[in-house]
Amino acid sequence: MENKTQQTNWPDEIIAMAGYWEPIAFMVRGGRGVKGMEQDPFPYSEAMAQKLARIGINMATWHYYKGLGIETEEEEMQKTATFFDILRQYGIRKSVYINLGSFFADTFPVENPEAEKWLSLDQFGMPPTVHVQHRICRICRQGSTQSYKGSGGGAHPV
Repeated sequence: MENKTQQTNWPDEIIAMAGYWEPIAFMVRGGRGVKGMEQDPFPYSEAMAQKLARIGINMATWHYYKGLGIETEEEEMQKTATFFDILRQYGIRKSVYINLGSFFADTFPVENPEAEKWLSLDQFGMPPTVHVQHRICRICRQGSTQSYKGSGGGAHPV
């Protein structure tokens, strides 16, 4: 299928971007989900691509991985990949939102039991949370599971 819009030279082009950062599983956990939204095909549809092209969008950033776990996010990751095939037909460039700095306490450790060893800890030795996300300790990802005892009062620097 041929491009339905003309691409210009990327370095000289003004970027008009649209984004859809959050997977449905994240919106539901944050209290922003609505019943039936997982059945709504619009965010991944040709109608969406047509609308983006019509209003002059030339770059789309869609969610890909949020930290819920590959198995948990696989279906929506595939929807994004399929949508990107549609965007290609309209000459719209693509980028993805990928979160590698935290994970969700209710799903990620089920898929990756070792993840409990990657947690950053606060001054009380507890993992600080943002909603239901845990921060990953940068030191731990490099192989150390020992508590950082620097000037941060026992907390891992994040």
